[in-house]
Amino acid sequence: MVTFVSVRSLTYQIIHKPDEIPDDFKYNHAGVTSEEAADLLEKYGKNELPEKVIPKWRLFLDQFRAPMPIMIWIAIIIEIAIQNWIDMVILLLIQFTNASISFYELNKAGNAVAALKNSLKPTATCKRYGKWEVIDATLLVPGDLVLLASGYGNLIFR
Repeated sequence: MVTFVSVRSLTYQIIHKPDEIPDDFKYNHAGVTSEEAADLLEKYGKNELPEKVIPKWRLFLDQFRAPMPIMIWIAIIIEIAIQNWIDMVILLLIQFTNASISFYELNKAGNAVAALKNSLKPTATCKRYGKWEVIDATLLVPGDLVLLASGYGNLIFR
């Protein structure tokens, strides 16, 4: 069984009343043409979330702002106040060793996630010019007819 559903109309039914669906809303059983898709891609951009990149120096400095490092900083200040220099140096060594190890592990995990993300390129089956095509999911545009398959049934969203 195949069901046709328009994601855009569902969104408008949830956010707006059904009679508030915009006049430019068009439903085409053949899908959008390549020219329309190119225009919509230029208008709306790629179908992907923006990636927030945090500089590595910031990640390293963030290792000093967790609750346990803050307590060690307080202990270091106390050691400076009582002029116990040996304990202060030992605490500083612990602080920087802990931050370095944490940064290394965080960086390694981030690299693993980036490698996994690069190896998994999502694709989508959509209808363009009346034919089902498998395209890069980032190239989907509003108005595309998308075939979703799971288990025994298919569900088509527009």
